[in-house]
Amino acid sequence: MRALFDAERCPYSGSLAATADSAQSVTQCVPNTPLFGDFVFGGAFRIDSNGPSAPPPICQSSFYSGFNCDADVIVTNETDPPAAGGTWRSISGVVPNVTGANSVAFNCYLGSTTGVTYYLDMLYLSRAPGGF
Repeated sequence: MRALFDAERCPYSGSLAATADSAQSVTQCVPNTPLFGDFVFGGAFRIDSNGPSAPPPICQSSFYSGFNCDADVIVTNETDPPAAGGTWRSISGVVPNVTGANSVAFNCYLGSTTGVTYYLDMLYLSRAPGGF
């Protein structure tokens, strides 16, 4: 679901909002694209909670030999622990030495704390040393 606010306070943008009722995953596949080299990935997140604290999302980039995020996983990596402080926090990771990939999936796994709303914004996957 699209939220009305985002990490950069842009009036024409927004963020992806998901309220957890169990462990959830948000996934986007980029199909039929030859991929090689070093990649960086990440984004920004915010957690709104009325109850117990929730764990930060864990995002992952998986490169596949298949053309639709299928067949063999060539390489995958997760984001590092998030930077501390602030309403919006950033997460990032690196996937080096990608060869022979034909599609990539970007996944963010949300914690299983019921009733917690996660906001995800500025998600990116770029060839290193790029970024968002």
